[in-house]
Amino acid sequence: MILFIILSLLLYGSSQKFSPKFLTDILSPSISNLTRMKWLFFGTNDLSEEIPQELGLLTELQSLSFGTNNFSRPLSPELGDLTKLTQIYVTSVGVSAPIPLTFAKLRNMDMVWASDNDFIERILDFIHSWSSVTAL
Repeated sequence: MILFIILSLLLYGSSQKFSPKFLTDILSPSISNLTRMKWLFFGTNDLSEEIPQELGLLTELQSLSFGTNNFSRPLSPELGDLTKLTQIYVTSVGVSAPIPLTFAKLRNMDMVWASDNDFIERILDFIHSWSSVTAL
């Protein structure tokens, strides 16, 4: 529980709401301080607004899941800088915008889950660069 609280303070800052059951409000850009993180899962919470572009600085990430949340802004193009990423889960997160073309740089992807969102453009323009994908 202590690690959960510390991580929550890092992610949200001391001025944000904190509840043992749900993480709420917006993610703090200070998440970029977790530079050695390899797996990041946001779970089923009430996170909202935008997914911080600073996530693109977590270049050691191999697996990223946005869980079920209420993000309302587009996926950040900086997520395309996560070139070690092999898995991404963007399911029921509230995103309704194009998938950034920078996702073409994610050449190590082997699993992509992106359902129950309102993506407004096709991924066909760059999916050919995901030559390792085994599940889409």
